[in-house]
Order: sequence, then structure tokens, then C-alpha cells
Amino acid sequence: MRFPDWGPRMINIEIGRVAHHLVISVGIFDRLREPVTTGCEMEEAVASLRIPERFRVGVAAVASLPDASFSDLVAALKQNSVGETAKDLSEQIGPSVKAIPSAIRESIVASVAAMQGVQKSSHADTARFTSDIWEALSEDEPELVEDIDGDTLKSRMTTLLSEISIHLTSTKVSQLRAEVERSFCGARVLTDVRTAFPDDATQQPAMTVMHTLEVMFHDDMGRHREFYVALEDNDLIILKDVVDRAIQKKKTLSALLKQADFNLYE
Repeated sequence: MRFPDWGPRMINIEIGRVAHHLVISVGIFDRLREPVTTGCEMEEAVASLRIPERFRVGVAAVASLPDASFSDLVAALKQNSVGETAKDLSEQIGPSVKAIPSAIRESIVASVAAMQGVQKSSHADTARFTSDIWEALSEDEPELVEDIDGDTLKSRMTTLLSEISIHLTSTKVSQLRAEVERSFCGARVLTDVRTAFPDDATQQPAMTVMHTLEVMFHDDMGRHREFYVALEDNDLIILKDVVDRAIQKKKTLSALLKQADFNLYE
């Protein structure tokens, strides 16, 4: 099928906190036109709509709710759709939707908030968006949707996307931290022995130990990239000192912000 020409990607969100492993600038849901990665693993080089694993249960649960429970959920979220985290909002609406277990309720809130953010930024048509969600879920987690009716899921997701606007501070923070040209994916130091042969290659060579820093990242198009930097022993010490200093600066600033009673998200 042909997918909508969605715009900016959004980072995979850890609800309630922001992971230091800013792995995925590819998006909560993304259109892939060439090989890119999530978590530094190559994705299929075809246009596809992907739902991160941690959101799939919440999406499927929307269609699994009894009609009365779903109606109660919609009514509760219309009354209160603002929270610090998905857990916080879930607890706020809990008294109005007692029939929905707290874990499922939180999962639904987190998943719906994530989808709303992507749809809003991409200006995707709701009907097509919900249809793509169903197809992605069916492809990635077929066993999860065995007892789910696709039309029910699409209809309920349409209601949640068009009639409710969930605002989670943690989600906004995560999105803000993802709005960069390049997002760090991973790194490693390759250490090997290299040889320098004399003109007569039958003679014993001179040897040296070399370090190469590989930095992996995603660019602003969601494509996996990397670059390499040669390091000497002293460079490793400098790099370690820089990292240690950055960690200490974060601790110092965090302490000052908390002392000033700012709402700090780690």
C-alpha cells in the first residue's frame, strides 16, 4: 500500500522519564524510504508504519475493552486529559474507569498520547492514520490481534484521536530533547595492532597499538550514520575526563534546579 507523506519524525518515548539512550530519532511511527535503524538495528528498506513494542499492547487494548469501559474511558479523558506522565493521568482518571485495570489503563494513555503527537506533527489524515496503525499492528504482532476486530480498533482510535487531546509533560520533554540534527545511537572503541613493514616485506615489521572511536547516530532524516576518529592513549584519558565533567555538571545543575523548585525531568 502507499503510505501518506508524513513529515517530521518523533523520538520513541520512555513514558515518565527520558532515556539517556536517545536511540531513535526515527520516530514513534515512521515512514521509511531507505534503510534506517532503530536501536542501531537495520530496518527493512521499504515504506512501513512501525509501532514500538511497548506501545502495541496499549493500542490493542483499545479494541479489547468492553463497550461500556471504552465509553467511560472517553468520558474520563474528556474531563481530564492533562498529566505529568501516563501513570499520573491514568491514576487521575482511575476512579471513573474502575473496570479497566491500572496497568492496561496506563498503557492505553501512553499509547494514545504517543499517536496523537505523531499525527499532529505529521498532519496525517485520521482515517488513513488509524488504518495504517491497524495494518502495522497486524504485521508486527499478529498474535496480539487474533481476537481483535480491525474495524473496532480503527473506529475507537478515530474517536480517541479526534475527540480527545492528551497532554503529558514527560512526552513534551522527550519530544523537545529529540529536536536535534543528530541523535546519539551508540559508540565503541576499536583497539587493534597495526604493522609497519620495511621495504623488504619478508623482514619483521614494527608494530603499534591503535584505538579508533566509532560514534553512531541518526541524522535528521532518521538514517543511521557513523563516523570514526583515531585516538591515542592520551586522547582516551581526555575523552574520559570530558565525559566525567559532563556528568558532574549535570548533577550540579540538577541540584540547583531542584533547590529552586523547578519541575526537573531527568
